[in-house]
Amino acid sequence: MKLETQHSSAINKTIRPKGMDITKIPADTRKFVEAEALSIFTTMTNAGASLQQTLLAVYLSGMSAAHGIKE
Repeated sequence: MKLETQHSSAINKTIRPKGMDITKIPADTRKFVEAEALSIFTTMTNAGASLQQTLLAVYLSGMSAAHGIKE
């Protein structure tokens, strides 16, 4: 199964959210982060968690990983 994360109309276009910076992430790192987020999302969904709880779990796991890298 191959997961496409971008719509074809957005490929090669730079989208800069207001008040946020863009960070270039190597492809292998990006794929790892995507796989980790999908794993957490799937686990939380299968456990019957609400969408709010699921998104919070994905967000907090990312914050935890970023904090670990920073140290």
